[in-house]
Amino acid sequence: MLGIKEQNIDIYIVDDDKLMLKILSTKFDSISKYNVKTFVTGEAFLEYFIKYPPKKKTICLLVLDYQLSTKENKDARNGIEILKFVKEINENIHVVIHSSNNDVEVAAKAIELGARTFIKKNENSFLRINNQLKSIISEVVLEKKRENSKVTQLIFGGLLFLFSLLVLYHFIAE
Repeated sequence: MLGIKEQNIDIYIVDDDKLMLKILSTKFDSISKYNVKTFVTGEAFLEYFIKYPPKKKTICLLVLDYQLSTKENKDARNGIEILKFVKEINENIHVVIHSSNNDVEVAAKAIELGARTFIKKNENSFLRINNQLKSIISEVVLEKKRENSKVTQLIFGGLLFLFSLLVLYHFIAE
């Protein structure tokens, strides 16, 4: 996978629908070696994410449902509220909202707050989520390669400058 180990990719899935959590986590487990963690509430995810922050080399991906309140948890934060909070904690987390909600304003607000995309829940959801996550991973890896290339260029330029100074010193000293 483009120079990054799948073990360095964390996928967090937050959905109050336990069946949806099971389906998504099972599918990711069957096609990859990503670290997949599931949560039935946004609060449980935030608690975990604060307690166990990701390592610097880890790519963090969050698949987040919008509607997270249930009969048992009527006061639960919705996906937009969780998105705001998680982006304050770690702006490098990549978020995909996955919801049965059709509200264009909700989707626009999610994108405005830093979500990568808004995917409607249906029979093709997993494929769309998987493609989106692969795209994010590829972009992150490419950006890391660009950064490494810049560092290499700076080091090479510095060494070339030092070599030039040594050559110049050698000619002046003679």
